[in-house]
Amino acid sequence: MKLKIFDKTLLETVRSGKNDIAEIINDFNIDEKEFQKRLKLLEKNKLLVESEGKLKLGIKGFEEIEKEKRKTKNKKQDEKNEENQKSEKEIVQKKLDVEKIDVVDDGKIEKMDLSEIVKKYGPTEEQKKIFEKKIEASKKTEENEKTNKEEERCALCRQPFELSVKDSSKARYGYCFCGAAYHKDCYESLLESSGLCVNCGKKLVLILDKQTKDALKNVKNIFT
Repeated sequence: MKLKIFDKTLLETVRSGKNDIAEIINDFNIDEKEFQKRLKLLEKNKLLVESEGKLKLGIKGFEEIEKEKRKTKNKKQDEKNEENQKSEKEIVQKKLDVEKIDVVDDGKIEKMDLSEIVKKYGPTEEQKKIFEKKIEASKKTEENEKTNKEEERCALCRQPFELSVKDSSKARYGYCFCGAAYHKDCYESLLESSGLCVNCGKKLVLILDKQTKDALKNVKNIFT
């Protein structure tokens, strides 16, 4: 199934945490019949799942969004590399404009090997270090942003975790060895389908955090 702009926008909206169908139709300002018709097609292809007027991402829907994110990230990185190359070329050009190449008596340009040209007209070591630091800082920022988002949200539905006595389904429930965390219903849904972590692709194993382990231990002590 080839996704349209509408499909991608809807998937991103659901992943951001907005999943009420009525609210989405109102925000999109789109005809409800056409919306429902397209939604059924997305459900049929397992990109979205509807339950009691709410939408959640299917595993295929999650994977489609990740593909788009990688494309965008690679495009931005290519643009940064082009910008850095352009800056280096501008520096070389400025040096060429300021300095004149030595010419011998017969009017021919003096021969220089490639290493001499790079050394004479290329960027200085200090300028190279500046470019490298900018690229490294940019990579670290992107990695930190990704880590923070993954720590705050469910790896499948991307909705935030909540600590609630009334509704434990919003709290962290399932974990993977890679560090991905899931809501209870998302975790159980994965176990019933592929059984694989959407983050690392390995087999899911329920890992309880310290707080949950202590709680289970206390319950056990009551009955012993």
